[in-house]
Parts: sequence; C-alpha cells; structure tokens
Amino acid sequence: MQARQLDVLQALGVDAYVPRARAAAAVVARPAPSGGPDWDALAEAVRGCRLCGLCETRTQTVFGVGNRQAAQRQQQELATYFAKRGISAA
Repeated sequence: MQARQLDVLQALGVDAYVPRARAAAAVVARPAPSGGPDWDALAEAVRGCRLCGLCETRTQTVFGVGNRQAAQRQQQELATYFAKRGISAA
C-alpha cells in the first residue's frame, strides 16, 4: 500500500493492515535418511521458524503430543497403503 493511500485511510479513521516483511532465511526440516521423521530436527525447525509474524510474540513452541514410535508406525502403514495403490506419498 502506498503512503498516500495510508494517509487517506488514516484520515478516515481506518486501520490499514500492513504486512510485516518475511524473514530472510527460513528453517526447513529435512526428512531422516531412514525414511521416518527426524523428530528432533523437526522440533528444532519449528522452534526456529520465522515464516509468519507469530514468532514475534511467542515464548515457546508446542511440538505435538503423543508417542513418537506410534506416529512412525502410522506413517509406515500409510506409505504401504499408498504404495499398494501406486500413489506417491511424496
């Protein structure tokens, strides 16, 4: 939005949404070589994420709940399900 537009909106008493600039570098989690999720790397990526403005005010991240082995088992079952049907899960 240009400065003139912002001035007009301000004169009318309208609050304008001005998006924040995105962070230059985003942290991306890479899949584990074994094919299962690398939970520690993924949790670190979540903690370092700067893709939106939520990182400006957060004090901690909440990275899922539950049994990691069960999640890995479920992911393997889904991969088998898709493979049997010739569907790429990637």
